This record gives sequence, C-alpha cells and structure tokens, in this order.
Amino acid sequence: MCDRNKVAYNSIVRDSLKVSMPLLFSLLLQNLINVTDTIFLGRVGEVELGASALAGVFYMAVYFIGFGFGVGVQVLVARLNGERQYDKIGSIVWQSLMFLSVMAIVIIALTLLFVPMSFEAIISSAAIRGATLDYLLIRIVGLLPAFFTIIYRSFFVGIKRANVLVYSAIAMTLSNVILNYLLIFGVGSIAPMGIKGAALASVLSECIGVVFYLLYTRFVNMSVYAFRFFQAFDATVIRRILNVSVWTMLQYFISIFSWFLFFLAIEHIGERPLAVSNVVRSLATMLFVIVSSFATSTSSMAGNAMGSNDIPRILPIGKVNIMLCSAILVPVLVMIAIFPEGTLAIFTDSDQLISESVSSLYVMLTYFVFSIPGCILFNVVLGTGNTKVSFAIEMLAIFIYILVVGAIAAFKPPVWVCWFSEHIYWVATLLASVYYLMKADWWKKTI
Repeated sequence: MCDRNKVAYNSIVRDSLKVSMPLLFSLLLQNLINVTDTIFLGRVGEVELGASALAGVFYMAVYFIGFGFGVGVQVLVARLNGERQYDKIGSIVWQSLMFLSVMAIVIIALTLLFVPMSFEAIISSAAIRGATLDYLLIRIVGLLPAFFTIIYRSFFVGIKRANVLVYSAIAMTLSNVILNYLLIFGVGSIAPMGIKGAALASVLSECIGVVFYLLYTRFVNMSVYAFRFFQAFDATVIRRILNVSVWTMLQYFISIFSWFLFFLAIEHIGERPLAVSNVVRSLATMLFVIVSSFATSTSSMAGNAMGSNDIPRILPIGKVNIMLCSAILVPVLVMIAIFPEGTLAIFTDSDQLISESVSSLYVMLTYFVFSIPGCILFNVVLGTGNTKVSFAIEMLAIFIYILVVGAIAAFKPPVWVCWFSEHIYWVATLLASVYYLMKADWWKKTI
C-alpha cells in the first residue's frame, strides 16, 4: 500500500510539473507586459507610475471577465480530454472565440463612452486622472486580442500541452520590451509618447501573441480535436460553457474590481502612496504568477481526474501542488526579504520611493503564507466543476475585503497597513475552500 501511494504521488508530481512549469514560464513572460510598463514608467514620473496602477487594475478587472470565461472553457476541455471525447473540444474553442470577440467589442465601446466621465467623479487628482485616461483609452483596445489569447491558453492547458504557451509568451514579451522602449522614450524619428506609448506597446504585443496562436493552430495538426475555423454560431455550446463559466466570470471581475477599489482608496490618501502601491503591486503580481501557474495546473488536473472518474486522486493533487509551489516560491520570498531595496530598484530609480516602499514590501511578502494554500485549494474546487460554490467562496472573501477597503478609505492609515487587506482576503478563501472540500459531496458534480 505504501509503495502504491508513493507511485501515485510521484505520478501527480510528474503530471503537475509537466503542466505547471511551461505555464509558469509563459505566465511570467506574459506578466512582464504589465510589469515592463511599471519598470519604464517608473523612470518617467510618479504621476505616470500611479496612473498606470489605476488604469492597469481597471483593465485587469474587465480582462478577468474573459479570463473567468476561459476558466470555464478550460474546465470543460479538461473534462472532455479526460473522458477522451476529443472531437467535441474544437467546437468549444471556436464558439468561445466568437463569444469573447463580441464581448470584447462591447466592453471596449462602453469603456470609451462612459469611463472618462466616471473617472471625473472618482479620481481626486487631476494629474492622475488625465494620465490614467491617456493610458486606459489606448490599452482597452488590446482587450480583443487578449481575449483570443485567453481561449487558446485554456485549450492548451486543458489538453495538457502547456509548453505551446511558452513560445507565444516569448514573442509577446520580447516585442513588448522593445516597443515600450521605442514608444515611451522615443528613438530617432519615433517621437516619445510617454504613458500612451506604454499602452500602445502592450496592445501591439497582445496582437503578436494572437498571430502566433493562429499560425500554430493553422499549421499544426489539430484534427483529433475537430479544430476547425469558421463554424456556425451554436447557442447550445455557449450555454454549456456559460453554465460553468458564468460564475467564474463574475467572481474574477468582482475580485479584481475590488482591487481597483483598493487602489482608488489609496489614491485618495495621496500620489506618493499610490506610486508605492503600484511598485509593490508589480512585484506581487510577478510573484503570484508562481502561485497562479500551480493553481491552474491543479484545476486542469482535477478536471481531468473528474473526467476519468479518478476521484481519490483529486485531494492529493491539491496537496502536491501546494508543496511544489512552496518549494519554488519560499526561497524567492526569502531572497527578496534580504535584499528589498535592490529588488525595488528594478521598478523605480527614485531612492525616496524605494525607501517608502520597503515596509509595504515586507507586509506583501507575508500574505503568501495564506495565498499559496488558499489559491490552490480554491482551484481544486474550481477544477471539479463546482463553479457556483467557488463563486460563493469568492463572494464571501470579497465581502470581507471590501469592508477592509472601506475602512482604508475612511481612516487613511499608512500604506503598509493597507496591504494587510490581502491577508484577510486569502485567509477567508483558504478557510472556506477547506471547509467545502472536507464537508461537501463535491465528487458528485456533473457538467
């Protein structure tokens, strides 16, 4: 029995690394698109740095509507892959691409029409407001190619071929770094565009990623998945996807939008605290990619295990991924804690800003104690297809989090105190996920 358990755990470790390592590498590279904006704008000015935080988090809130839809697609693809119903996968991918394309166009139009007047009312600093709109009204156009990328990523992760994501991420990241430098600062006949250049560089790099996926799926044999372009719209397929994904769409949007409210509360404290929070956020985002890659791997593996009716394997999948994620991330956190100023200098050349960011950095590092198990176990719930439950868990955590953000807006504490809000969010997520997995009959879920 002991040998059998050892073999089972070794199998989970092997499968997890097979999915999570390429995914980790690709997500790190892709997140450099957002972080590169911070790194370059940190050399432009604190107003631009703070504005990119507000605009970036707003963009991520609407982006995660599509991401939530993509999670539902991934759950379905993984389940069908586990059931060996490969011929049904291509239809799900194509219908998803059409659905998200329409959604992206609608969101872009609504943003261009209504966001400028809304920001007039909620952002107190005129300088921050102007720079935020300069960035956002260009960056939002990239939502269309970004939604395409989400579906392709969901497809390749669902069929456990995450290595494909690496090549796209390399192309996107390299192009983003080059375009950021050229468009922000200007070179030769290219006039410097400042914060507008950062937004345009991100949009163009997203388009390059889509071109890669289109070429890959066009020239690599995908016949086993019935992967055909230009299928007729099928409302039945969309309803099936939405049955799973509507809850993840809502939960991700509300989750990220609550972070926008957090940064809005910080903006009312002052421009310097907002700049500090953007620097810390950029580093936190890069670190959380490690957690996210193992969480996504967990969701995919749990979905495949549910599809093949291998129920006893599912909870060990969560345990193994928590251990693997911790083994990689904890040494990185320790190194950052030892060299905080050197780490922060990557994002800004302002000595004063670096000095004022150190306390917030230390607080941010400690929330990973709760976010590693919280995020991975939450994705066990998600991977089993219980998206209504995952939505309820998210809403509980968000409700508590928004109460904390309200307290921040009311009392305006030091910025490092504000970052303890992340601890509260992840503790709530962790406890609710553990309770559900221990008490509910989650293995009976059908989709």
